Amino acid sequence: MVKLIFIRLPDGKKYEIHAKSGQSVMEAAIAGRIPRIIGECGGACACGTCHVYIEKAAQKNLPAASAMEEDILAFIDKAKPTSRLACQINVTENMQELTLYLP
Repeated sequence: MVKLIFIRLPDGKKYEIHAKSGQSVMEAAIAGRIPRIIGECGGACACGTCHVYIEKAAQKNLPAASAMEEDILAFIDKAKPTSRLACQINVTENMQELTLYLP
């Protein structure tokens, strides 16, 4: 199991969950009842309701965002260069203690 850490902004409340390799970060977050991760489209990269921020240094361990994901992020008001859609990130063993921020 891979430990993921979610931090709610702006108050800094911390949530920790354990995820299985291969599942999406969104699926793990919903199963772990992480607030602000809704996943309305079920992981189809169509809605942006699983938007998170990931520290720039940690992004090197993740696959790059697809063009489709970048298109969705372009329509999110609070998007930043560190924004990702949790539905598009599959959990791997090298993500141990990955910290994600909830806008």
